[in-house]
Amino acid sequence: MNKAKVKNLNSGKEDGRVTTTVDQISRLKRLYELSMLMSGDPMEVFSYAARMMGELLDVKVVCLSEIQGEKLQFLSVYARGEIYTHAGSCSLAVTPCATVEASKAIQIIQNVAEQFPRAAFLQEHKAFSYCGFPALDNKGKVVAVTCLLDDRPHEFAEEDLELLRIVGQRIGMELERKRLDEQKEATLAALRVSEQQNRLILDNAGDGIIILNDQGLIESFNHTAQEMFGYPANTVIGKHAKSLFADSAHSDQDQGFGWLLMRVQKGGIIRATEIQAYYADKSSFPVELSIACLQLTKGRVYTLIVRDITLRKHFEQKLSQTHTVFENTSEGIVITDTDNRIVAVNKALCAMTGYTQAELIGQFPSKWKSGLHDEVFFSKLWRALLDEGQWQGEIWNRHKSGEVIPMLENINVIRDSKGAISSYVAIMTDITGIKQYEERLSHLAHHDPLTGLANRILLEKRVSFAMRQAKLQKHLLAVLFIDLDRFKNINDSFGHSVGDLLLKEVGSRIASSVRETDTVSRLGGDEFVVILGELDGPEFAHVVAHKLLRILGHAIVIEGREFIVTPSIGIAMYPDDALTIEDLFKHADTAMYHAKNQGRNNCQFYSAGLSWKVYENLMLESALHNAEERGELSVHFQPQFDLKSGKLMGAEALVRWLHPELGLISPSQFIALAEESGQIIKLGEWVVRNACVQIKQWLDQGFNLGRVSVNVSALQIQRGNFAELVGRVLRETRLAPGFLELEVTESFIIEAEQSLAMLDTLREMGVELAIDDFGTSYSSLKYLKLLPIQRLKIDQSFVRDIPKDPNSNAIARAVIAMAKSLQLETVAEGIENAQQRDFFMAEGCQCGQGYYLGKPVSAAAFVELYLTDGVSVTH
Repeated sequence: MNKAKVKNLNSGKEDGRVTTTVDQISRLKRLYELSMLMSGDPMEVFSYAARMMGELLDVKVVCLSEIQGEKLQFLSVYARGEIYTHAGSCSLAVTPCATVEASKAIQIIQNVAEQFPRAAFLQEHKAFSYCGFPALDNKGKVVAVTCLLDDRPHEFAEEDLELLRIVGQRIGMELERKRLDEQKEATLAALRVSEQQNRLILDNAGDGIIILNDQGLIESFNHTAQEMFGYPANTVIGKHAKSLFADSAHSDQDQGFGWLLMRVQKGGIIRATEIQAYYADKSSFPVELSIACLQLTKGRVYTLIVRDITLRKHFEQKLSQTHTVFENTSEGIVITDTDNRIVAVNKALCAMTGYTQAELIGQFPSKWKSGLHDEVFFSKLWRALLDEGQWQGEIWNRHKSGEVIPMLENINVIRDSKGAISSYVAIMTDITGIKQYEERLSHLAHHDPLTGLANRILLEKRVSFAMRQAKLQKHLLAVLFIDLDRFKNINDSFGHSVGDLLLKEVGSRIASSVRETDTVSRLGGDEFVVILGELDGPEFAHVVAHKLLRILGHAIVIEGREFIVTPSIGIAMYPDDALTIEDLFKHADTAMYHAKNQGRNNCQFYSAGLSWKVYENLMLESALHNAEERGELSVHFQPQFDLKSGKLMGAEALVRWLHPELGLISPSQFIALAEESGQIIKLGEWVVRNACVQIKQWLDQGFNLGRVSVNVSALQIQRGNFAELVGRVLRETRLAPGFLELEVTESFIIEAEQSLAMLDTLREMGVELAIDDFGTSYSSLKYLKLLPIQRLKIDQSFVRDIPKDPNSNAIARAVIAMAKSLQLETVAEGIENAQQRDFFMAEGCQCGQGYYLGKPVSAAAFVELYLTDGVSVTH
């Protein structure tokens, strides 16, 4: 808003001589009529004044307004020749009248509507000129403002302003007279009814009212007092009031009735003081006494207001007892209002949740919500409260520290006398101890007390569930029965304490060798069971069984002695071998005894009579002898990429066997057969030779893909002439040794002391060396620093569960960190998705390999996919 251009005309005077004219006579006549109306109706006076100013000063609108707080109340408005009374109100602050109030003087403003755009009445009348003058009360306060409005510029002479000052004084006087008349009328009306009201009030008051004269004698004894003390009024009128109350000699306090009355007689006032009173039968009861002295024309009187507080004292006692229970009970108690806001909590509740009372009052019980219950749970809870008025059950709440606590909660709805809900009360008991005890009992009921592994009860439950899942998801399920060979000899020779420690270590090794989702159980004695779920084929069960054979074959040190126990493992598959738990266990047990009959320290699949697996293996073993001559073997190559740049770094050569009748044979199946039958030496030599031939061919074609890795079994290296064989192949193919990398399995490292010289020879030739499947074997790290290797391959069994499994994440990080400290490169094998790639790239692993980056393909396909146009990984 633009600053108003205001002219203060409070004391302006006009030079020259005042000439009496007809207009002046008319003004005087109208002022006289106005003064005569001052004794009449105020609204009539205000209306006459408004019309008079509008007609005499020739303006379009006159607004006579009373100031009521922060607003203007329009008492009388002259507009378009008509008078309007009680014409509404508006905010004082947005009008030019505020400047009149502040200055207590006449204010004239031109172009007023533009300068005060928020004043609606100015806009409504299209006001251009404004003249406002105040009306003051006898204290000099502005009580009204009258404004004259015109839609054109308007000049006001000094005599006009003098007229306005006179009218302003008259309006102020009339408003003051109006206020006094209203006050007088209200007083007279009050006096007319006061006597009748006093009598009614006295007789119908809820408190006893006793009036004493100056000597303390009873002059009035109302109906409530009669009922309270048990005396009719006529039996106590004229008697001293001390007979109704205990004096100091009969009071627990020094302030008896006589002392209280004396204090009032000396000018004091007694308010709501507790004292004992007497019934007509002289029995006492507690009252709250107030005494006041009134000075009347006939003299002083004393008014005693007596309130029977017997019930209140009873309730206070009960409340005190309830409060004591509330604050000292071991259960947590919380009270909420109808909006479920907390209005009270006890100390136990604060201790349970970790919050103070100040932190909880006004909050919602969701303050300690754990997040472990869904909306369905709370919907059922509230439905029970509204339908039945009560809910009880177990609930998980969250402590302020973040700890989740199990509680037994009982919530009740509290209703008032009309049946409406007034509050909710919840009693909560911390059942952490009970839950821990239940969990302990459950653990004891479902776990072997020695090893902590699942017992037969839990095993059967988990097998039943795993069988249902396998049927639903169309997966296979494997049951491995494990029996320790010659354990009885150790137990009998060294005692049960040594035997127990050995069983605990065996159980720990088995559990650490399988997935977290698999189940390991001890049935008793030296018998263990492993349940492997979600299998695509029996090959994985075979791999796990051989892993267990290897791990359990490591020496166990107990009390300074080394013990070696080998296992015999029987395997049964669901649904191939059995459809019930009983048959599955029986067949796995049969297969385990078959393994013992096969010389122990081996695994066998179940079959009726001769194991189908053994029969198949015999056929495959026989076919493998001539697979090379028949051209059934081929070498495929899987690319390895620099994870950071995506650049092709090399490849791994992988043997494939395409049988003319059985189709493509799984490498895990025929390679294991080759190792067991000794054919791995011949097969390995064939792979090394063919890989070198292919690398040399690519180099001659101008394709340099870096190194090519070839897996080498421990059996090949343990042969004394393996280094000689590699050297001969390199010479025959005329391949530089640096293009060939040999991968040895981690299980070989344990026996590496005998073969270190062989590895050193290979390294001196310039052949690269790597550890394959690193992280799957036991106690191999002490040999790692002795090996002349350049890189480690992180086993895909860990990669598979990254980044979901924290343990796999930690193992991978540890391997990468260890490799860095030993200045070794790391290769993550089995990368199946972007998350795994990103994890290893972030952890500093240099190289990656897996189906997500590139599948194993033939040599021709490898050239087309990876050796042309500088192809790099772009996933």
